[in-house]
Formats: sequence, C-alpha cells, structure tokens
Amino acid sequence: MTQLNPILIQQEKRRRDDQKMAIAAKIFWLPTHLLLVPLFWLIEKAGLMVPLFIKLNIMLKEKTQWEASFAGYEPKPQDVIVSAYYKSGTNWTMQMAHLIANRGQAEFEHVHDVIPWPDGMPGYALEIQHDTVWQNAPTNLRIIKSHLPLDHIPFSEEARYVCVVRDPKEVLVSGYHFSRDTSFGPLNPSLDVFLDVFLSDNFLFGSWARHAATFWAVRHKPNVLFMLYPEMKEKGEGLVHQLAEFMDVSLTPEEVKLVADQCSFAHMRAINHKFFPNRLTPWSNPKGEMMRQGKVGNSSELLTLAQQQKIDDHCRAELAKLGSDFPYDALFGLPSPQLATA
Repeated sequence: MTQLNPILIQQEKRRRDDQKMAIAAKIFWLPTHLLLVPLFWLIEKAGLMVPLFIKLNIMLKEKTQWEASFAGYEPKPQDVIVSAYYKSGTNWTMQMAHLIANRGQAEFEHVHDVIPWPDGMPGYALEIQHDTVWQNAPTNLRIIKSHLPLDHIPFSEEARYVCVVRDPKEVLVSGYHFSRDTSFGPLNPSLDVFLDVFLSDNFLFGSWARHAATFWAVRHKPNVLFMLYPEMKEKGEGLVHQLAEFMDVSLTPEEVKLVADQCSFAHMRAINHKFFPNRLTPWSNPKGEMMRQGKVGNSSELLTLAQQQKIDDHCRAELAKLGSDFPYDALFGLPSPQLATA
C-alpha cells in the first residue's frame, strides 16, 4: 500500500477546516453582533470576564495537553528545537532555522506543513514522528517549534535548543492584537482583562518567567543558544551566521544572503499567509497579521505606565520565586528614558 503524503494530508485538512469556519462566520455574524457582543459587554461590566477567560484558557490547556506534548519523545541529533515564548519571534526564528537547514531553498504552503509543533493544537501541524521533511533537507536537520519552558521539553545533549526571550510587555501587546485576529474578533476582551489573564497561573501558554528562567539556567551549555529578541533585531546577517554556526551548517555568502532576505520583516509580512493560522473560530480575521510590527520598545503604544509596571512587578516576583538570576531589570525593567517622559 502506498504511504500517503503527510504534507498533502495536512494541507487538505487545513483547507477543509478553513472552509468550515468561513461558513460558521456567516452563520454567526448576526447573533454575534446582536447577542454576543452586548452579552460580553455586560459580563465584563459585572466583573466576570476574567474568570470566564481563565476558564477558557484552562479548557484549551486540557485540549492541547501541552505540558505532556513531548511525552515519550527522545530528541535526536538531527533535532533543532526552537522554543520562543508566545509572540516572541517564534516564526522569525523558525523561518531562519528552516532556511539554514535547507541552505536558503525552502518552499512550503504553510510553515506547519514542514515544522512540527508538539505543544500546539492537535492536528494543526505536521506530526513530530514524520521524517519526510528533514530527511529530504540537504543538512538532514529537523526544526521543531515549541512555546514550552525547558522543564517540559526532553533535554538531550545530542539535540540543539534555541531559546528566544522578548520583553513581556511587548509580548502582551503583540498577544492582544493576535488574540483578536486569530480567535475572538469583536468578542476580544478588554486590555485590562487580557492583562489579568496573561499574568494568571492559567494562561494558555504558561508563565513568561518560567520559560525565561528554565532556559537561562542552561544558557552556557554548548547545545543551547539563548537569544534576546532586541539583540536579534540589531544583528542583520550576523544573526544568520550565528544561528548557522550553532546548527553546524556552513553557508556560502550567497546562501547567507538568501536566508537573510527571506527572513526580513518585509518579506515575511508579504508571505504572512504562510504563517498565520487561518480561521480558528467563526470570529477569526481571515486577513489577520502574524507579523504586525516586529518592533522593540513599543509597548507604550497600547499599555499605560501603570500596566507596564504591573507586568514588570509580576515578572520580577515570579523570577524570584523560581530562584532565577535572570537580569530582568537590566534587560526589560522600567524605568527607561522613553517611559520616564511619557
């Protein structure tokens, strides 16, 4: 019996799911605006929106079972696991790693046709056991995506681990827009509600502090590359060289340029559809942005000074509880000259 191509199966499933949600969007349009929007407004006014969205996050966690998503899997020498916290440059880093693994020549309909995401939504990405993609790569390297802290990812001295850490205030801003585009549309909670859920113990993607602390603790290991988002933005082609060297891939100058050009913000925004998760709910925006701005130091565009300080205070406290010496204040903490005059 001929083995079915898992990539083609993944593509067909994505198209079917998108069509179903497009139909559901039409069916739900009137009830959403006549009933659900006013209802959600009343729920928020009653102070019940935070517990409602926390409950929703708990339900989604149970569905994805992300804490056990790598259970039984043993990382292999070909594995390059890219673990960036939610909205911290994951797709940018994945794109770069995948292009390096393929020497700048990598075509795909959607990134998750070629990169597994074990802690993602069931059935959303290529299964980790499929070996079609990495065995056909010229370097025989496999790129794996994760948002998990290291204590939920099996650690092997043979595999490689890439961690990206971004200012949690910027994560919150990017995540708020992303939540609206991918899931809730007109039902998206207010910023205050989203902030409280983000800082709760039950946020879908877990604790920012825990993710940063677990990778920070092993940053000196030779098979761990710990990167800060703002520093990555400053390196240009140097970032390609750094990641390629870590992956033990020797690129020609032409290949470095190919990778760098295809990892530019302008290029990735032009192929946004290859990274955006399509319609996840009837309220998803089919033209939503996965790459919105990609800037550093822009959290004040949405957050007040008090909200930014709330995030800083929470993350400092969480890092202290974890016993981590991650230098939060030196890297991300307030005040900054920009904020001091805001």
